[in-house]
Amino acid sequence: MKSPKELLIASRKYASENVWVSLWHVISTTIVWLALVVAVFSLESMQWKMVTSIVLGLVHVRLFVIYHDYQHGAILKNSKFIRAYMFVFGLLTLSPPSVWKRSHNHHHKNNAKLYGASIGSYPVMTTKDYAEAPFLRRIQYRLARHPLFIGLGY
Repeated sequence: MKSPKELLIASRKYASENVWVSLWHVISTTIVWLALVVAVFSLESMQWKMVTSIVLGLVHVRLFVIYHDYQHGAILKNSKFIRAYMFVFGLLTLSPPSVWKRSHNHHHKNNAKLYGASIGSYPVMTTKDYAEAPFLRRIQYRLARHPLFIGLGY
């Protein structure tokens, strides 16, 4: 395992943005997203609509990851066009920038805390708390932390 200093050195190459690569990701993902939206509405076969909708959902998640990075100021900070685009995307995703920033900042301030609300975080218990918890609470905790539950969107 690398030391903290080695990890810092190894990650330096990712500390600055290549604007053209960021633009490529936004544009190419948007084109794929739009093509899939058109496909979903134009296909006649229900089976193909379902398959295409699943792929569209995955591409939408990719766009949301790009939106997330933009909202953090990690990419395309100085582009007015991307600012407008991300605003519209946020509205379409029912997460406009003002709401996203407030709720996501709450997530960053409260993620993985042992006590308090688990909003924006997976529940965390110490082994002592788990051992002392009532049976139903332990079941709830195990379900909330189960990979299948997490994979289905928590």
